[in-house]
Amino acid sequence: MNNELYEFIKNKDYHLIRESIYSIAILDKRPATKGHILVMPKMPIETFGDIDNKVVRGDLMALMHKVATKDMDKDYTIVCHNGESAGQTDSQVHFHFIPRDDKDNLNFDLPHDTSINVVEVLEDIKVKRAEKLK
Repeated sequence: MNNELYEFIKNKDYHLIRESIYSIAILDKRPATKGHILVMPKMPIETFGDIDNKVVRGDLMALMHKVATKDMDKDYTIVCHNGESAGQTDSQVHFHFIPRDDKDNLNFDLPHDTSINVVEVLEDIKVKRAEKLK
């Protein structure tokens, strides 16, 4: 994965929407819709799980809330591709705020797999959690 987004931040090659101490909101250079905003930490962090500093995580969430309440219209989609299998193509964690309307032709419908046993999934999660605590 490249780190193009972090390079934009480092080189100040962006259109600023808002910023805080540890986070920044910029216009997406390749927007899905008009007003598409990216929100991310100012320092290089690859995935959401890698944000181990509570202050940075809180700062990021606070800026995301400001973008949602002050810069977005009523309808929008928030997306974070976390890891290559999830579609992450840049090694900088970032959140897409994509304004939506009835005519945008975007499709974020997720299929529903009714064959998944949620009780088994819950047990798997508990096992993984216990292993991480060791």
